[in-house]
Amino acid sequence: MPINLTYNKFGNEKVDADGYEFDSLAERDRYGQLKLMVKSGEIWQLQVHPTFTLIDAFTYRGRRIRGTKYEADFQYCSAAGVIVEDVKGKETEGFRIKRKLFMKRYPGIVFKTVRAEEVRER
Repeated sequence: MPINLTYNKFGNEKVDADGYEFDSLAERDRYGQLKLMVKSGEIWQLQVHPTFTLIDAFTYRGRRIRGTKYEADFQYCSAAGVIVEDVKGKETEGFRIKRKLFMKRYPGIVFKTVRAEEVRER
């Protein structure tokens, strides 16, 4: 995988691989792990950076308020069902709120947070 590095707000290196831009080396490495899992048949229908609506657009006091979307790192299917993953080195309060909104809106989808250090250990 050719690598192109830039840096994001948390000081992580942004990495390009297979035409995708990942927010960190851990996220890119997890993508590599998931690709191997697809090859082995353990998971299927791998998607990179799927987007989900958390709050629909609405009108408040005559003013149109945009909806809120969440972009996960990965989505795939396994024997456990549909899985959405987010690779995190550090969980922010904003992420915790979005995770709760996601779980409320999409109760049939398993939400999995993968810690960056877990990716490096595999």
